Amino acid sequence: MGTLFFLISTIFLFTLVEDFGQIFPSGHFHFSDFLDWGLQYLPWLLPLSSLLASLFSMAFVKRRGEWTALLANGLSPLQSLSGVLLVGVFVSLFCGWVSDKEWHINHRQAESDIKPLRIKVGKERLWYFRKFSESKMQGSGVQLFCYGEKGEDVFRIRADKASWTADGGWTFSDGRFFGFYAKGQLPVIGKGKNTITWEKPDVKSSVFLESSKSPGFNQKFSKLKIPEVDDDPKPHLLLQEKPKSLSPAALNRLVENFPNQQAIELAPFKLRKAQLWWTAPACMIGLLAGLGVGMSRFSSTNGKSAGIAMLGSIAFYAVRILFDSLGEKMLLSPDLAAAIPYLFALIALAGLWISDQRK
Repeated sequence: MGTLFFLISTIFLFTLVEDFGQIFPSGHFHFSDFLDWGLQYLPWLLPLSSLLASLFSMAFVKRRGEWTALLANGLSPLQSLSGVLLVGVFVSLFCGWVSDKEWHINHRQAESDIKPLRIKVGKERLWYFRKFSESKMQGSGVQLFCYGEKGEDVFRIRADKASWTADGGWTFSDGRFFGFYAKGQLPVIGKGKNTITWEKPDVKSSVFLESSKSPGFNQKFSKLKIPEVDDDPKPHLLLQEKPKSLSPAALNRLVENFPNQQAIELAPFKLRKAQLWWTAPACMIGLLAGLGVGMSRFSSTNGKSAGIAMLGSIAFYAVRILFDSLGEKMLLSPDLAAAIPYLFALIALAGLWISDQRK
């Protein structure tokens, strides 16, 4: 914990001097803002903290001669370090719990609550909102384009406002509805109703409408509901945020509910989700790496141990940055991109142990 506190404090001081608003967007000190800011660094700092803590522990034990005394009493390295490993397991489980915990933090989004929004649902629908309020789930300056299987127009809506609820779906207010001939039917607003119905026009109208790009139905409305269109705006709103600013629950909601699972815009969020999952195993890997370097014959002095750890950390984060970029661009599966750096670390640790045994 001391190592983690030192690292997070160092980053905090540099960030505080460079950009106070990055930590405290409201302009005032709030612990919830600090907690929200600090949680985004956990997947990076926890493995490094485990590495440094275990490495320093081995250095102090060797310096005081305790390690030599333990081995001289016939205890194996595994028996000598069983307590440390057990603590490492609990720390890893705790880190996994922290990284997967849904923190109820009050995000201050007074300025960013209202923003433009664009929603694309495959090739079927396209939404435009000039302004959309995430807190009210209501947008203004709305345009909705609905297309058929071959890309033909089915209907369009222009409305002053549109609101969404999980139970009732979308409700449009004060707008105009355009219906186009599609699949032998014409969407129209039902008489005395605020929903659309499908009518089959006569043969002459069908021939004209099929060869024309003009709408076959054009009418104003004060209120309109379309049960067939149930696009949830929440995943698209989350897509506008930075992956690091989203909680684990928000990441799961976005990744699981986003309509187009193959969209490249979704890759950074899938990568972030995978990185959070690897937080707990990474702590254990960092602990084993620190103990392995500390016990190695190649690190006979504290200076050599620190040098090996520093080079290993630089190599690890260089590999991680490389594969993160590949995962964000969908050149590699985000889950695989998050896992490969840790697999390389395990291979390097195994190679160090084999070389140490042969020496």
